[in-house]
Formats: sequence, C-alpha cells, structure tokens
Amino acid sequence: MQSRFPRKDRENGKTSARYAVFQGFSDLFPDFEDWLAARISADVHGHLFSRDNVEFAGRPAVGPGGFPDSPAFRDHDPKGFLSSLIRISPRMQVFQHGPRDSQDLNWFMATDPNARLFIITGAWAAALIASTMPFDDIRRAAARFQRAEQAQLQILRSVWVKARVGIWDLAAFAADPAPVLDSILRQIDPAAAAALPLPQMRSLDGLPELLRRLRNAGLRSYLTGNITAADGTGPRDA
Repeated sequence: MQSRFPRKDRENGKTSARYAVFQGFSDLFPDFEDWLAARISADVHGHLFSRDNVEFAGRPAVGPGGFPDSPAFRDHDPKGFLSSLIRISPRMQVFQHGPRDSQDLNWFMATDPNARLFIITGAWAAALIASTMPFDDIRRAAARFQRAEQAQLQILRSVWVKARVGIWDLAAFAADPAPVLDSILRQIDPAAAAALPLPQMRSLDGLPELLRRLRNAGLRSYLTGNITAADGTGPRDA
C-alpha cells in the first residue's frame, strides 16, 4: 500500500515512542553503558550505528525483533531499522553515538520529537589520549571526528529541529558532571536511581598536551572547550 511509505516529512510521527541518544559519554566513561543500564528502565545499547558492528545491549548476534548485528542489514534502511527497533521493543531504547559512527540519521533524529539527544562535544579527544597510533594518524582521526561533529551541530542549529537536545563541551561537562548526569537521568526516567556514584571517568591528564600538539600541527580542537593544563578541564569558552 502507498500509505505504508508516506510522503517525506508528512508522516504521523517518525517513530512510535521516545528514545535517547548519548554522544561522547562512552568516550569519557568507559563503563557508561553498564552504569546507565543499572539506573534507568530501558534497553541500553552500545553504538547501534557503528560502521563495524551493531552493538545491541549485551552484544548478542541477534537483537530485538530478530535483527542481526550486521551493518549491511542495518544500512539497507537505517531509518526503518531504528523505527522498527523502537516499535517492537516494550521498553525505551537508548543507544550510544559518535562521530566514528554512521551519520546517516542525523537529520532524521534531529527532526524527530521523540528523540532525546545528549551530546558532549569534543569527547572523542579523550579517547585519543592513550592511543598508540602515530601522531599523524591521530591528527587525521581528530580532524575527521571534528568535521563530523561540526556538521552534526550545524544540523542541530536548524529551525527544523524538534528533538530535545542537550549539548555540553568536554571542558564544561568534565568540570562538574554530577548535576548534568542527574538531570539527564530525570529527563529519561523520573524513577531513575541517583547519579551517584558516578562512573569512572577516563583520565584527562594528557589532553592539554595532545590539544597543543594538534594545534601546532594546524588543527584547533575548538569543540573541546577551554581545557587547562592544571587539571585537564576549565571554564566554558565565552
């Protein structure tokens, strides 16, 4: 039937229920997924749109609805994949996202009233601190991640955005994560457990030096905010 595929942007809702997307949190907190799953009533997945795998909660080879953890299957119809996953699941769906992942659904999620997007910009830099890659490879990766995140932020500044969006830069979030996490938990699930104790945060001790080297190589990492050498964090840029 023609009505099964309504005209673009004329749908009676893009998805059937609320869902939440966390960007940058798993870069900053390696155990964030398990920590979040213990505090809210939801299915907390990993990176559902990773280019290499579909990280369902618990990492089964077959996820809800019989969906395989195959990027090829998912990418055949990413909108249908996300919409179907939300529709067939009795609980709220929550997943991780980032500039390493497929960016195909940025517009779709930004214009979906059911979406809750929580983003720590520049958090990908925290995961690069301990990288053993040659510096030239780190610089190329940082440039690619920053371009992808900046393109996403441009979308989120559009007048067409209908999702609920919270954005913090890395410096501002890392300086005082507890109230931010507590607020997010309450938005997702009013019955959520307290944010404390917080998940273990990745050390940012080497971040000022990494950002200095990137800047000297011609890449200014402006999405991280004002990172100071004293404690790895600092006030938000004016």
